[in-house]
Amino acid sequence: MGGKDPYSASKGASELITDSYINSFFNEDNSCSVATGRAGNVIGGGDWADNRIVPDFFKSILNGEKFNGGWNFGPLDKSNYNVAELISGLINYYGKGDLLLSESKDKLQEANMLKLDISKAAWFLKWQPVLSFDELIKFTVDGYDIDINNDNVYRSRVKQLSDYVELAKKRNIEWAK
Repeated sequence: MGGKDPYSASKGASELITDSYINSFFNEDNSCSVATGRAGNVIGGGDWADNRIVPDFFKSILNGEKFNGGWNFGPLDKSNYNVAELISGLINYYGKGDLLLSESKDKLQEANMLKLDISKAAWFLKWQPVLSFDELIKFTVDGYDIDINNDNVYRSRVKQLSDYVELAKKRNIEWAK
């Protein structure tokens, strides 16, 4: 937790703030449990925030721009994909876009690889990811396509969640049983 770059340090800061609230307001009588949760490098339809890999890809397509950059992306140790592989997968499935790599001129302090240790959720919640990389690309592109085409977003998101859970059940993943 924490780190030398602002992004990583902000995660540690949020834990310190939460801990101070727990100790100040919830520690006396144990009447309330407080937990924090973080999801790292999550991709899927509906996220249109600035300066994120997948939303920036779809924004560039909608604006007729090229996507540039190169940062490592990978939530699981055994499933690391870099940005070029991610964007290539999005282009292949979506059928639009180009990948042009260039060296970044920015000299921002940022870790080369950002990942979260998911062992606590895996151990205590029996959580594990469901989708393969190709399935992840499909779910993500389909989610953004729903937004772009102004389809029934609510119904489509519920269907995607239902499909995700059904796939987890089919694969006998513990949390979906």
